[in-house]
Amino acid sequence: MCTAVVRDDRWGRTYEGFSEDPEIVREYAGRVVAGLQGAPGNDDFLGRGRVVATAKHFIGDGGTVRGVDQGDNLATEQELLDIHGQGYISALEAGVQTVMVSFNSWHGKKLHGHRYLLTDVLKEKMQFDGFLVSDWNGERSAVLDELLLGSADAVVVATGSRVSRRIDVPGSELAGIHLAMEYLPQANRVVAGDDVTGQIVATGKHVVILGGGDTGSDCLGTALRQDALSVTSLDIMERPPDSRPTNQPWPVDPLLFKVSSSHAEGGVREYQVSTVGFLGEDRVQGLRVSRTVRTPEGRMMPSGQTWDIPADLVILAMGFTGPETELLSAQTGADITGRGLIARGDDFQSSVPGVFVAGDAGRGQSLVVWAIAEGRAAAAGVDAYLRGGTELPVPVAPTSRPVRP
Repeated sequence: MCTAVVRDDRWGRTYEGFSEDPEIVREYAGRVVAGLQGAPGNDDFLGRGRVVATAKHFIGDGGTVRGVDQGDNLATEQELLDIHGQGYISALEAGVQTVMVSFNSWHGKKLHGHRYLLTDVLKEKMQFDGFLVSDWNGERSAVLDELLLGSADAVVVATGSRVSRRIDVPGSELAGIHLAMEYLPQANRVVAGDDVTGQIVATGKHVVILGGGDTGSDCLGTALRQDALSVTSLDIMERPPDSRPTNQPWPVDPLLFKVSSSHAEGGVREYQVSTVGFLGEDRVQGLRVSRTVRTPEGRMMPSGQTWDIPADLVILAMGFTGPETELLSAQTGADITGRGLIARGDDFQSSVPGVFVAGDAGRGQSLVVWAIAEGRAAAAGVDAYLRGGTELPVPVAPTSRPVRP
């Protein structure tokens, strides 16, 4: 729920606010929160059929200079309260459970690192005792040093593993070769009704997908629904068995051959195939591939036997190598491992005191169950850091690994 009070119609998100009148915004905000959560003290408060409400974006996003999105609000503190704070007053009175911090600044200081407004004003003066949440990637708008010295006593970095794995072979610079995370989000936006200029489409093309995992399956289904002429998925590994092999007994999660709903729609799946080069002049026209063999060390390597596969569109769905670390490293000097992950100790704390790391940012690409477990364990680390001890559960250690054959 956006409680922005728009002061300049040039702001690109004027449509999100209820009104330019602070009193109208105040009237609407509390009622919307009650409609979503129920009324505090009633039996149905946050009960079945109810959801947690979020008031956003704290504070002053509708009053930036010249209406610049994510810009600077130069209002006095009293004006900030009288104009931009009215929606929060009624939302807090209605028991709103979360407040999202704004991308904008107040007198040149980013809200995501503003201890005075977030802690002294919102939490103490306005007595908000719920959760503060960041806007999407909003923590990037505030320097981590500023967060630690400003609005936060500890920071948990849980940014995931967002750096896509690429392939470095001859021709990899040709047009028509795209990352899955370039291709898929565009298709999702179009399905949602958005116009995407220059959308990557598979219509009328021979498509080759490198990678046989879930992301590759998503690319396969999307390409088929875009009426690709053909779709071929290449996997460097051997074809998994159809049933649990003897070397993967319970409780090991067996690696089995799976047919997703996308696979059932069509396409060709090839195993033990490695790309050794892309063919074409300015734009990709095909791939040169080789059959792979497993070495005594267990690595899959090209055998030298090659053939060509025609392709007008190549999608790289080979997973992710690790988190984006440049900003963190530059701002805090945090140690990075040889795998490109954020180094952390047994308590999930990085080399920077007060900065903790959970999930894929420290583990590498993994499953959501590991992210949940690490989030709980990192919370215990933060609790111990702030209070000198903890009774919170620590379900996993940073070095814990899944059971494998």
